[in-house]
Amino acid sequence: MKYLLFVCSIFAIGCSPFSKIAEETKIGSEDNYVSVSNPEANFHSLTFGDFEFAVNQKQFRNLNPAKPIFRNILFYAIADQPTYDYYVLENPKNRTIVHPDYILKDTLLGNTQITVAFSKNAPTSDLDFIRSKISLGKK
Repeated sequence: MKYLLFVCSIFAIGCSPFSKIAEETKIGSEDNYVSVSNPEANFHSLTFGDFEFAVNQKQFRNLNPAKPIFRNILFYAIADQPTYDYYVLENPKNRTIVHPDYILKDTLLGNTQITVAFSKNAPTSDLDFIRSKISLGKK
């Protein structure tokens, strides 16, 4: 019985759509914006204050009842006015990700490839701002 529980827990952990370093993501504030950083991924960004964030599957389910669309999620963010979301993916294994409801933008931060997937209903000005505020973080 203990063996079965152990195998099931390994299987559940290994199948998470979130990156192994996602829970290292820190949410804070900087220059009147929300700062999001992950030192393990060398990632830092600023975003607007109306977002809620998820760095694991439990938090994701609290924000969005659907299954995560992507894998290797560093964090997920969702806003309600206007309603749109975005995923930040760390070193996605599938380098040719395509999804009809998302606009994908890639950037390289040191040795880490970051892909940001914005829902297509995101205002262009928000998309441009968030993309412009992604930078190399500190390890």
